[in-house]
Formats: sequence, structure tokens, C-alpha cells
Amino acid sequence: MRKSQILLPAIKEKIRSMQGAPIRFAVHGGRNRYKKYTGVLETAYPCVFTVRVDQPVSVSLFSFSYNDLLCGNVRIAVVKEKECDREARR
Repeated sequence: MRKSQILLPAIKEKIRSMQGAPIRFAVHGGRNRYKKYTGVLETAYPCVFTVRVDQPVSVSLFSFSYNDLLCGNVRIAVVKEKECDREARR
């Protein structure tokens, strides 16, 4: 088993600092497949955090544990202002 380079408290602090920011995230769907979404990081609770999705999908609010990030089941990236403007024009 590979030892993680990032500790859980560091992940929690990073998520708290991203609260309210537009993000892109990918959720592991099995067999090396990831489903990609854009949304806003809404709330960071002690054990989980929630993301509101922009696209019309069956679920508009996702919740993830911090361990999902640690294990690689969820990948998150902050969307820059220029990218937000491009997506709004579409």
C-alpha cells in the first residue's frame, strides 16, 4: 500500500478555503472511468463536504467525505475566472 503524501487535516483545511468557489470535479465511476461535473463547493462539515452541480442531472447536490479525496475517488480543481466566463457564454 502506498503511503499518502497529504494528511487529512491538510485536505480539510484546503476544502474549507475553497468554500463558495466554482470548481470542476470528477467522480470515480469504476473501471478507470470518471464522470466530470462543474459546480460550487457549498459547505464544509467536519466529516463531509457538499458540492452543488451546475448541469441539469438527476442529483443536484453531491456530498463527499474527505477520505474520497485522499483515496482518489474524487478529484477537484478550482475553476479560474477566465474559464467561468467561457462556460457562461456557451
